[in-house]
Amino acid sequence: MKYIITSLLFAGMLFITGCASTGSSSSGNSPQAGTEIMVDNPNLGLDIYLRRLSGVRVQGSGRAATISIRGSSSTFLESDTRPLFVIDGVRAGRSFSNIYTMLNMQNVSAVRVLKLSRANLLYGYEGRNGVIEIMTRS
Repeated sequence: MKYIITSLLFAGMLFITGCASTGSSSSGNSPQAGTEIMVDNPNLGLDIYLRRLSGVRVQGSGRAATISIRGSSSTFLESDTRPLFVIDGVRAGRSFSNIYTMLNMQNVSAVRVLKLSRANLLYGYEGRNGVIEIMTRS
């Protein structure tokens, strides 16, 4: 009887751990679902592509849009929750209006959002509100 109970407990533990580990596995280098989008229609504005990314909130449209990333931090002294924009590895600031004006969507190949922990890891304090990485065609 003791053997049967022990076997059932062991089988139950294997079942539970098996179910817990069958979720989506992703390597550290591959983007998570909804965090990167390929630009396939250069006639659409950057704000439209950002709306398609998971966790990105876009209020307004066009150059006047306001961009934020869900969970962005703000302190009592600092209420700026705008993400950092990075174009081909170069930090381009937090002004979406400036990015929208200077960026030619014909040259953009992909847009990726880095949420807080990953953004902090890669960009330090500047990534405190998340990062929008924009990759252009070579």
